[in-house]
Amino acid sequence: MINRLELRLGNQLQNLRVIELLRDHMVARVIGDQEVEVRYEDAEAFHISREVLEMCGFVFRGDSVWGSHHQSPLWLNFETNGWYIRMDNAYVNRSHPIRTLHHLQNAWFDLTGQELRFESGVEA
Repeated sequence: MINRLELRLGNQLQNLRVIELLRDHMVARVIGDQEVEVRYEDAEAFHISREVLEMCGFVFRGDSVWGSHHQSPLWLNFETNGWYIRMDNAYVNRSHPIRTLHHLQNAWFDLTGQELRFESGVEA
């Protein structure tokens, strides 16, 4: 289940890219350009993995650290309870680990003003 207050247009979920947010459901685009209506309780988040980070343009730098090939000073560190964003060697989200792609997309946008694209074959 996804909390609708956590979503923005363009967020990537399992096999869906959000294109419209409504009170009790969302409209999303799936592979093949088909638009579908999905209830929030039926949507599933994408949990962050190595493959997900690579599809977002991140590169493994070693020792649980991922850097971005985007023009950004942000880095991701993996720890046992989730992912943490670092900027200039300081943690940005120390009290709130990131575990899902839509949370990472939202944090990225808040910090950089740019969308974090996920290249999965699902076009927005």
